[in-house]
Amino acid sequence: MRVALGRAIVQQWFAGQETLNVMGLDAQLEQVLVQAMNGNGAMEPGLAETLMTQAQQALERHESSGEPPVLVVQHSLRAVLSRFLRRRLRHMSVLSQAEIPDDRTLRVTTVVGGR
Repeated sequence: MRVALGRAIVQQWFAGQETLNVMGLDAQLEQVLVQAMNGNGAMEPGLAETLMTQAQQALERHESSGEPPVLVVQHSLRAVLSRFLRRRLRHMSVLSQAEIPDDRTLRVTTVVGGR
């Protein structure tokens, strides 16, 4: 359903922009999260706290440069990360890569995780 609405969702955050400056996950972190979700479906508490802290820091850096609070992740992670991050970062929007229309270019300007 959300994938079909992708154009409208993207338009809400990036009206008229062809290049979308977004936050993304560090590749290693994304892999760990995918494995956790495919395993028992739960994040270990230390990982969860680290993810929340790093997402908050990335959000602050991203917004300070005037960019919309949008994190783009693999489709399989979107729903769970959206629910998880919404607890403390209410205005962060989590989009799936599958929701981005083909005529838009993604540019990850802020990375969550890694260093």
